[in-house]
Amino acid sequence: MDDRHHGPQPRPRAELRLRLDPSTSHLSMGRHVITTIATSCSRGNHDVELLVASELMANAVEHAARFIELRVEFHDRYTRIDVLDDGDGWPRLHHVDPLSEAGGRGLSIVDQLSTSWGVEDLIPGKQVWSIIACRPPASSGGDSAPWLVAV
Repeated sequence: MDDRHHGPQPRPRAELRLRLDPSTSHLSMGRHVITTIATSCSRGNHDVELLVASELMANAVEHAARFIELRVEFHDRYTRIDVLDDGDGWPRLHHVDPLSEAGGRGLSIVDQLSTSWGVEDLIPGKQVWSIIACRPPASSGGDSAPWLVAV
């Protein structure tokens, strides 16, 4: 769904952009805004969208220098979540021992819940994105094709 790699994409049904200071006190505000908008605009993945956005925002708050920016696009078949920050460092997915380490699970959660995700280099900083396929519409019976999102 990254339109720089797959050509132009349809406009989202709804879009959220929120720029915050990198403070843990702002995480709850970001979560509240996402929850409010997702309830109206999402196709049923509210909890997944909130959890992925929360993990990406928490990582950005930890590594940002001056700002984080949250972008959420609600499309008919998927939701795209982007979190930008101006900090150094590059997110890496790694195995965390659940019995001995207190943190480091954020990207593992994002990896498990996202259809796809990635990182793009910005100067300064980075943009971490996630695509979450929407739940299929309720079926009235019969066979239906799998609900897939190509990225």
